[in-house]
Formats: sequence, C-alpha cells, structure tokens
Amino acid sequence: MPDGYTRENYHKLQDALADGNMDVRDAWDNMAGQNYMKFKYVHSAQDKQEAVDPAHLTNQQRIEISQFVIDLLNPLREKIGAQPFVVSQGSVDLAQAVADQYNADKVYSGHDYPGLNKVEVANARAFREAVEGLDTSINNMDDLKAAIFSAIDDMIFHDTPDWGHARTLLGLLNDTDLNNESDPATQSYLGMSVSGDATNGMMIHFIPTYDDVDELVGTPAHPFDKTVIKETKQDNTAAIKAAQDKLDQANTDVTNAQRSKNGADDQLTQAQAELAAAEQSLVAVKASASAKTAQRVSDAKGRVTDLQGQVTGLKGAIEKTNQTLAAAQAKLAQDNQQLAELQKPQAQPDNEKYTNLDPSLVVKVNVTAGDTTIPAPTLAAGAYIKNTDNGTASAAMFMVLAQTNGVYPEGTKVEWADPAKVQKDAQTAGTYDEEVILDFPDGTKSKAFNVPGVLVVAAKQTPSTDPTTPTEANHTLTVHYFETIGYAADGREINKEVGSQTFTGKPGDVISTDQIKVPAGYKLAMDGVTYTIGDKDSTLEQPVVSIETPTDDHNNENQPTTGNQTNGQLPAGAKVVNGQVVDANGNVLAGWMVVNGQAVRNGSTVAVNADGQVAASAKRLPQTGSNDSLALAGLGAASLLGMFGLAGLNKKRG
Repeated sequence: MPDGYTRENYHKLQDALADGNMDVRDAWDNMAGQNYMKFKYVHSAQDKQEAVDPAHLTNQQRIEISQFVIDLLNPLREKIGAQPFVVSQGSVDLAQAVADQYNADKVYSGHDYPGLNKVEVANARAFREAVEGLDTSINNMDDLKAAIFSAIDDMIFHDTPDWGHARTLLGLLNDTDLNNESDPATQSYLGMSVSGDATNGMMIHFIPTYDDVDELVGTPAHPFDKTVIKETKQDNTAAIKAAQDKLDQANTDVTNAQRSKNGADDQLTQAQAELAAAEQSLVAVKASASAKTAQRVSDAKGRVTDLQGQVTGLKGAIEKTNQTLAAAQAKLAQDNQQLAELQKPQAQPDNEKYTNLDPSLVVKVNVTAGDTTIPAPTLAAGAYIKNTDNGTASAAMFMVLAQTNGVYPEGTKVEWADPAKVQKDAQTAGTYDEEVILDFPDGTKSKAFNVPGVLVVAAKQTPSTDPTTPTEANHTLTVHYFETIGYAADGREINKEVGSQTFTGKPGDVISTDQIKVPAGYKLAMDGVTYTIGDKDSTLEQPVVSIETPTDDHNNENQPTTGNQTNGQLPAGAKVVNGQVVDANGNVLAGWMVVNGQAVRNGSTVAVNADGQVAASAKRLPQTGSNDSLALAGLGAASLLGMFGLAGLNKKRG
C-alpha cells in the first residue's frame, strides 16, 4: 500500500468530497495511483488448461475464485486494520443468489438495487456489493483470474471520484448500520459470482457480508452456512524435490569421479618418479662395461619396460576417469537446467497477453467505390505501449501516463480477417463493419475482432456527358474554431472563437484532416476529424485547444465535478453509428442527434472522427461502480435521511 493509504485519510477524503474540496481528492488520487498497474498477474499453465464458462461456473469454481480474491485482499486489509475475509459455502451461495437475481431481472450493467433488496429479504441477511464488467470471451480459469486481478487493481488504486469500491473491499469505513470491520470478534465473509451472458454482457460480483449484521425480518429458505472452506493450493513441491534429488545425486557422482581422478593422478606421479629413477639407474649401469653391469643393464631395461607398461595403463585409466567426470558434469548441467525450467515462469505469447481489441483504436480506412487496392487498417498512435519510467515521473503526471501509455507492444500491425469481403464491400459506397486480426511482434496473431464502421467507401464521382444535365451546385461549409476558456456558475462552458475556415465543394465531398487549417497556436481537440459537404450551405463549431494545454481529462481537474458527462461533451466510448449517437454498449443516447456527420446536443456540436469516435478509446472494460454527480447527490441525501432514521438498505452499496 502507498504511504498515506489509511482509514484516517480516507475519512478526510470523504469529508473533502462532501465540502467540494477537489484538492484533497486530487492528492488522494495521485497517492493511490502510484500503485495502479504496478503489479503484474503471474499466469498459471495449470489454470490455462481448466475450461470455464463464466456465465455457468460450477460451485467449486466459484469457491476457487472467491479464495483467489481473499488471498489478494487480506494482506491489504491487514495494513488498513480490517479483519481478514474468509470463504464459506454460505457466502458463495449468497453471491450466486445475487447473480441469479440479476439474470432474472435482465440487468446487464450497473447495480440492480430492487433485485439486491429481494435477495436480502429472501436470505434475511444484509451485505454489500462491488460489481465490474467482465470480458465475454473468457474461456479458461487463468484468463478469469487475470480479469479479476485487473478489476481489483482498478477498484483499489484507480477508483476516482469517490473510491466506493475501495471502501467495500478494504473495509475503510466502520459503518455502524452493518459492522465494525476492525473488531476482532467480527467474522467477515466474501463470495464471488458472475451474471449475464455472452450476448448481453457479463458482470462479476464481489459480495461481502458479516457475522454482526442485524438479521432482517423473515426466515431464509436456507440458513447461512458459516463453515470456513479451507483453500487447496496448487503444489509442485514433489516435482521440485525430485529434481533436487537428481541434482544432489549428480553432485555426488561428480565428487566421486573427482576423487577417482585424484587417486589416478597420484599413482601416475609415483610411477613417473620410479621411471625417472630407473632411467637414471640405466644410465649409471651403461657406464660400466663389466658383465655384472651388463646384467644390471638388462634388469634395468626390463624394469623400465614394466614401468612403461604401468604408466600406459594408468594413462588409460586416467583418460577413462576424465570421460566419466565429463559425463557426470554434463549430467549435472542438464539437471541444473531442468530444475531452473521448473522454477521459472513460462513465457506467454503476445496473442495470449492481449486478447481484446477496443474498436476505437483502429483508424478507419477511406476508399472510393470501385477501388481495387484496399489498404490494410492501422492502429492509432496512442495504442502502442511506450517505455515510460513511471518511477521518476511526478505524482501529478502519473494519471496522464497511465491513461496514454497504450495497450499493445510496438510493432503490432493490423490485417483484414476476410479480404474478399472487404474487396466486395469496397465496390459500393457506404460505411461497413469489418473483422480485423492483430499481428504481434513475436509472430503470433489474435483472433478476429469486429470493428464497426472501419471501412468508409465514398461514392465515385462520374462527370456527366449529357450537355442537358445541370451541373450540381457547390455548397460551402464554414467551420468556427472555438476554445473552452472556463465554466459559468451553472456549469455551462464559456467558449471563445479563435478563427474560422470555409470549405467549398459538392454535396458528399469529404474534407480530410490534411485540408483542415487550425489557427496558429492551437490544435484539434481530437485526432482523425473529417467533415462532409452538405446539400446546402452550413456551419459547425469545432473545439480546439491551445498547443500548450494538455488534452486529457486532467485539464479540468480544478473545475467543479459535474459527473461523467459535461454540457456538450459526449460520454466516454460514445460514437456515431448508422446516423445515430450510441453509447459504448451500442444503446442510442437520448437527446443527441447527428447533423452533417457531427454529434449534436441542445444546439451544441461536438466534432467526432469520421467513424464516430470522439477520442482515443478507454483501455479498460467499463466499470459500473463509479459514481457520477447524481450518485454523489444521492449519497448526500441518503446520509441526511440516515440522521432521521429513514435511510433504506441501499446506503451500504460499494
């Protein structure tokens, strides 16, 4: 946990939020954000082999992911001063009851408060809930645990603006209406479940409950089972011990061989010394011409011959010993390598690391009807991971780096999944959804991803040869460039026009980004903007920012918080599809319309990419637990009602 991440400072944060003090909120965000995306999930080859259907987990699988979650949370809860979570069959069943109620109510995003109240009544037990969106393509236990790990990292270290998820998971507040999480007499339980389906979307539910809650009126269908389920951990101790035994035996063999070699060396030295003495004796004998001397010469020669035979035999023994030693050393090196392979984590290919694609990261491809050469799509510049030393970055820059550092390794390319379909679609004007494949630098490829509106086919302009056919009149499009310089007391933007530009052309002509001339000292507030000439003269407003001004969400951190959607600004992930403005889930947004290719609300125009993208995409699954200004107001109202004893059960939601 970062220094300063304490229950006392969290209380100060909540007081500051109630007073509208954003400086304290910003300081907390920067402090907690130091650990955001700092920790890496260690993949498991064994979990990779376990197939799962997140929408239909078995009871044992729900127990396994519940125990996985408490293993992550309990060390952090201990530092906060909260009691550790345990898993029981009752907590797992309670979590599944929540998921079943969501499915019955057909709720696929956000909190199902009426459904949660039904579960409380049916089980006569109060609880909290934290919920997060889940990738519907997950099909194995390793990917499911990786998604849960990412969700916990997001909710504990990046849960701005009010940090409600962190409160639920870490026990930051002692809510007297539910429990005191620092009381050692209190037993805290946690269960996990998944609701939804692959068609409508899935959510994962974190459900904490406690022994000292006030029992609700009613009799539950099944009593809450408090028996703690002990965790069964994966253990490769036997394999490592076997490898260590082999290594020890190899070391023993090397030692014995070395001893044998040393003995042979000693014998060789002794034999060579005797040989030298014999040769000296032979020389002395040769100096005498007597018969006795001749006999001695003969004897000495015989002794020399014998000793030479012994030396030859010893040299052969030493050579054999050296071969035995070399073989033992080679076996030792092999066993060392096998032990190292068992102990090191397996490398994971890129197509298993990066299993999702945000369509907004793919740059649209513009062609003219009838073109035979269709270029491959590309990723936006911000989609690549850059080598940024976050350890030396200032706290104020941390959140900017985290949101702009991309999601794919440098060198990742994009190709059409079905070139024949692309070629066919390119023959007729229109906007087409196509499937693409990611080519990663390590040579692996992803599965096919559908990208809405990625292929834009303009009608081919054919000049008329009939002298009686009237020429289509030109029309003008005047673009007014404006900069947001502040906000009025009621929250409306205060804009200043810094220049304008007029384009002339036929209806349907597309004005590319290269033709747009932004006033000196400014740049477009978003990349990839294009315009289209209409069937009459028209105007639109284009937001720009000063070149000296950062363009991410932190520009307005000192402005009053007004929720996820400010006046005239599209919600995150919204885009234009088939002439309508839709949110990140494809639902049509009320109060928005499309004029001249631009998203318009209440008379204000927001420039968007030609394929409907507003800005670089969010790099995470949408989290449903973040509260906007209405939710904060609702919390304030709930607190006021609580003073008079009128608050309902919903005030404890995470």
